[in-house]
Amino acid sequence: MFNYHAHNMNKSLITSCCPTVVNLIEKHYPELIPQLAPVLSPMMLQVRELKRKYKKARVIFIGPCLSKIEEMNRVEDRLLRPDIVINFKQLRVLFEENGIFPEDFEESEPDLVAGPQIADYPLSGGAVKAAGLSADGIDNKITSVYISGIDNIVEVLEDIKKEKLNTDIVELLACDGGCISGPAIENDLSIPVKEILVNNYLQKSQSYDPEKSKTAVREKIDLNRIHKDKKKIREEPPEQAIREILVSIGKYSKEDEKNCGGCGYSTCREKAAAVYYGFAEKKMCIPYMKSRAESLSQIIVESSHNAIIVVNEKMEIQEFNPVANKLFNKNNRKIKNLKLGKIIDSSIFKKAWLNQQIISHHKYSYFDGSTVVDQTIFPLPEHKVVIGILTDITEQEKQREEVQEMKKLAVEKTNIVINKQMQIVQEIAGLLGETTVETKAALSELSDLLQVGE
Repeated sequence: MFNYHAHNMNKSLITSCCPTVVNLIEKHYPELIPQLAPVLSPMMLQVRELKRKYKKARVIFIGPCLSKIEEMNRVEDRLLRPDIVINFKQLRVLFEENGIFPEDFEESEPDLVAGPQIADYPLSGGAVKAAGLSADGIDNKITSVYISGIDNIVEVLEDIKKEKLNTDIVELLACDGGCISGPAIENDLSIPVKEILVNNYLQKSQSYDPEKSKTAVREKIDLNRIHKDKKKIREEPPEQAIREILVSIGKYSKEDEKNCGGCGYSTCREKAAAVYYGFAEKKMCIPYMKSRAESLSQIIVESSHNAIIVVNEKMEIQEFNPVANKLFNKNNRKIKNLKLGKIIDSSIFKKAWLNQQIISHHKYSYFDGSTVVDQTIFPLPEHKVVIGILTDITEQEKQREEVQEMKKLAVEKTNIVINKQMQIVQEIAGLLGETTVETKAALSELSDLLQVGE
């Protein structure tokens, strides 16, 4: 049986009921294993007692914890390992698949009595109380802290490792507030509400009977458990490999290593090492991906078949791609930060910015009609810029004008033919009658069709 007083009182004792915490310490803080209470978890103890008492029984553990499944798989002793571990979420699915509805059944009390020490075990601080290690359970000189939440736990373990935490007992539970917030508990209740519900249930429950618990048989049972150092030590990656990975994500020099932490690693070198071991991908780098996105955007702008012009709210040119330069920068002037009005008429850009409106497919002629474009102008107020996308339609406009000119000539010739025909028709009007009117209508319709599209 574990003896608290035999523990090294100069070091904090860490309770080991939570399998997630045990895993964390064994794999990442093995130097703290001597401070981890060397006792079996409650699940292991329950399973062992049940299997000893009921030789042919199969033991099923049901709870809110996912880590219990992993804990079951790593237990080597058959007497300590449940036959099946499922969580509350899986139990609900099992009920639904088999048409079982708990609300259809009458409530009943648990077969085993829960004493005052263990009844509120799932709450933060409950494990220390259940083990009789609280201040009231040993003496008033014992100090203890109860920490829940994995981020908080990591911080506390770092403090314990650096000997900054000076307390006798440290209870660590991975879930916020304790097991009552396990991942398989599906509700949106806050931790205080959950604690109140548990306490209210215990006060009403017949199983919560301090008097009955005093009559329970107190046996000395073996609690001992050996924790193992499971930390994997990897050799440092070759410096050449680290450099190649850093260069591949745009880190050509020490100055390029921003160590921003956006990838989840403290430094760029740590990230490179993780990539080397296959734990991370190169694209998990915010500055690198931002740079790539900007480069890709620049490539798209530079290679576009349209003229792309970007100006700020002062109408100063910020971007002028090669097509825009070819169309409008006849004198090959230096463009950056030059007022757009010095190059082309900027009134449409000003209108888009002042009215904060998109101007779509607006046909406009520049340089006295020598350059005709279909332009779409739109503001981006969050970036304080106006973007213009201009498509050169000069050749199409010339072709359209040529076609219109041909149509105009055709109409004129058609009208001449109509007039001549009418003269002839008038001479033989008496003979043709209504046919004259039909002929004129047909020729007039031809004339109208030729004019369509003007």
